[in-house]
Formats: sequence, C-alpha cells, structure tokens
Amino acid sequence: MRSKAVRHWLTLGFYKKTRKAPSNEALQSALGVLDARALFEGTQEEVHLRTAWHDGVLYYDLADSNWRAVRIDKTGWQLIHKPSVRFRRYSHTATQVEPKAGGSIDLLWNFLNVPGARDRRLLSSWLCTGLIPDIPRPLLVLHGDQGSAKSNLCKFLLALLDPSTVPCLTTKNGPELIQGLAHRFGGILDNVSTIPEWLSDLLCRAVTGEGFTKRQLFTDDDDVVYRYMRLLLFNGINVAISKADLLDRCLIIGVERISEETRKDEKTLWKQFEGVKPLLLGTIFDHLAAAMREFSNIKPSRLPRMADFARWGMAIAAGQGKDPEGFTADFAKNVERQNEEAIEGSVTATVTLNWLQNNLRSEDDSGNWSGEPHELHRELKAHAESLNVPDKHFPPDAATLSKKLREVRPNLLSLGWSIDFGKGRRRRITIQRISPKNAVSPDAAALSITDSAPICDTNDGCDSKTPVSSD
Repeated sequence: MRSKAVRHWLTLGFYKKTRKAPSNEALQSALGVLDARALFEGTQEEVHLRTAWHDGVLYYDLADSNWRAVRIDKTGWQLIHKPSVRFRRYSHTATQVEPKAGGSIDLLWNFLNVPGARDRRLLSSWLCTGLIPDIPRPLLVLHGDQGSAKSNLCKFLLALLDPSTVPCLTTKNGPELIQGLAHRFGGILDNVSTIPEWLSDLLCRAVTGEGFTKRQLFTDDDDVVYRYMRLLLFNGINVAISKADLLDRCLIIGVERISEETRKDEKTLWKQFEGVKPLLLGTIFDHLAAAMREFSNIKPSRLPRMADFARWGMAIAAGQGKDPEGFTADFAKNVERQNEEAIEGSVTATVTLNWLQNNLRSEDDSGNWSGEPHELHRELKAHAESLNVPDKHFPPDAATLSKKLREVRPNLLSLGWSIDFGKGRRRRITIQRISPKNAVSPDAAALSITDSAPICDTNDGCDSKTPVSSD
C-alpha cells in the first residue's frame, strides 16, 4: 500500500471519476483506510518472486503485462493466465520470453565456453534446479582467464531463470546487498577478485536461507523484515572464495578463453541467444516435469552437503533416462574441487598438511599426533618458518590456530587426516591418519602453499604485487 504504484493507481482512479487531482491529505487518508482494511479485514496470502510451489505444482512467472505463468507438473508444462498463486515484480524485473517445446539443452553450449562433459552435466542440473524455490542451491562459481566471457556466461544463465534489467548485485556494503537479495530471485556477483569475511558469511546465509530485520523509520519501532534464499552466480579469474563453509555451498566450473577465430561481438551473440532462448526455457521445463515424476523414486543411501540439490540432480538425471548415480559421481568430483580450493586458500591448512605429510609417517604408512594447542602451534609455526611463510599470514597464537583448523577440518578429513578437539580444561588435539591412499604428496602440499601465499626464496625476495590469499 505504500508503493508508488498504488498511489498512482488511486490518483488516476480519482481523476477519472472527478477530472480533478486529489489533495495529498485526501490521498494519505485513503491509503491509511485501505492499509488498515487490508491488515484487519483482508485475507493473508504468500507472495512469491518468479517461482512458487502450490498444491504440488510449480509455477513460473513470465512477468508480462497479462500476468501469465507457466504451470509445471508431472505431466508436463503449459502457459496459463493469472495463476492462483501471487507474484510480485520490482522495477528491475524483466519479462521472460514465451517458452517453446522441441529444444535441447545442447543449444546452450553454443554460447557457454564450458569444455568438460562433467561440468556441462552439472551446469545443466544446476540450471534446472535453479527454478525450485524452496531448497538451497549451490552458489555457481565460474572462473577462467581473461577473455573467457565469464560475465556474459553468467548473464546468459540468469536470463534463462530470472531476467532482470539490473542482473548484477552490488557488494559495497551489507545492507545494500541484503536489500538487493530480498528484491530478486537470482543475481550475479561479477568479476570478484577478493571476498571480505562479512561477504563470505552473508553469501553462506543467502544460499541456505536468511532473515534480516531493520527499523522501518528512525521515528518508530516497526521492523522491515527481509527473508531470502537466493540463486546466485559468481565469477572471477581465480576462485576468490577461500573460506571452507562457503566453498561447501559452491559448484565450481572452469571456463576456457575464447579464441579470436571464434569470438563474436556482443550484439550478435545476444541476438543469437534470444533466438534459441524460448527453446532452452522449454527444455528446462521438460526436464523439471520429468524430474518431478522421478523424485519420489530417488532414495539415496547417503547424501552430500547441499543434499536437496543433490537429490533433485539425481531426479533430473533419472528423468532423462540416465543413471542417477552418474550425477552423484559428477558432484563428488566437484566436492573434491571444493576441498582443493579450501586447502589452497588457507595458509593454515597448507602448512598443516605439509607438516603432516613430512612428520606423521611410519613404516606401516600410518601416523598420529596428540598434544595441547600451544604445542601444536609451536610445531606448526616452526614448520611455517622453514617454508618461508611470513608471520603475518600464520595464526599468531594457539586459539587462532584452533579456530582456523576447525574451519578446514572437513577438507583435511577428505584428504585422510582426522583432527579431534578434545573437551575439558586442557583440550588436547589429536590428529590421525585414517585414509593414507587419499592423502596428497608432500610435494603437492608444498605447491599448494606456494600458490596460495607469497612464500618467497630469501635470496630473491617477494613480489609485492603478488595477490595475497590468507586465512
């Protein structure tokens, strides 16, 4: 009731009846009465952005002037006028094209420079699950060299799911980003090179679901509540994300640089994309309808992090006549990539891994260490110094070291090292080798350290322009 659209609607209605403009006092009075009647006499209904479930049916808002939507169920999909669910549009919300049947997801690879078959399958699954509104969907992370069209790739994908006149989100401050997340179904974080800790934490919550409140006005105690679980795309030359908790919520895809022979100007590329967009959208709806038929049959014995996404990914594979375990294998490989990025992005993890590989080995290929936090800090700090790790990049005390190790403990576990933080006053730390065949070599660990921090030879010095990745 407080929106400009309602004020304009009332003003126009008054003018049509009286051929006069209402006074501001009369307009405010009318709005106050309507607001009160809505609150105390009207029925309450949930309002959605772009997609919504209703009675087992998925609705997708085309955001056109006729209020058309696509109805998707187990039997297929169809266009309908004025669906029973309510959708809200913001000023940046763009109209979606009318979908067409008979397309193929393979049309997408003419515009996205994703070379690997595994990454293509994962990206296709992410694209379809992107329209399921009530589950956490991984943050899609695209990385590649300059000239690999990462920004356009993100815009193509978002244009298929949630077209917007302003597809990119601002990351200057938290409140502005929160409002942007609350007002859209999906968004892009474009060309990101570094991520501050507050942004990493906020993105974690945006993927899995978050609520945020602020005072409506300085003159009253009313709250404005933002709730969101968003579809997010992220790109950069490198994987700028280093915190393990956010990496656990990511799908990491590498893209290749486009050669000069195959490069097209942006206007031509978008014109070609708009030509096949209706077929691609129809294909996504086809895959969703098939997945809905198969979903109840998907009963995996174990599920990874982002379990809802994994189960729907398996259903999408089954709906296309493929083995659902194939998706599980593809996703497991991507989880390995997450672990590698988490280790390489943490000086603490890479130093610890190198120390473990070099010091906890025995003839039977097993080993363990147990001691108090200050003892572990002393040993790891000495090892870091032997690797020429600058003091400012290594935890200054045992408490900080323990905190950093807790962050990467799941990633080290995937490489075969279990870290247990005992309880009680002394809180002994126990490290055990539980899966030697999965542990990386000392040389690989040393390489990770070199790649993730400005560790330099004392004779050559450090390049001050080298980007620093630290905890």
